[in-house]
Amino acid sequence: MGIREVAQSASVSPATVSRVITGAARVSPATATRVLRAIRALNFRANEAARALAVQKKLKRSDGG
Repeated sequence: MGIREVAQSASVSPATVSRVITGAARVSPATATRVLRAIRALNFRANEAARALAVQKKLKRSDGG
């Protein structure tokens, strides 16, 4: 189960799901509610290993490495 499945269930993009999960950007209350309902219905759990890799990759890009 991943962000793509949650996005498909909530009829939004994977980026919108990510925004709701992280709270990084404004998402309309109605959209956030749809995403949160899909997360609960699908029993979505964030993959911490994938998140750690993404953060590491982002840090490497920001320091030119």
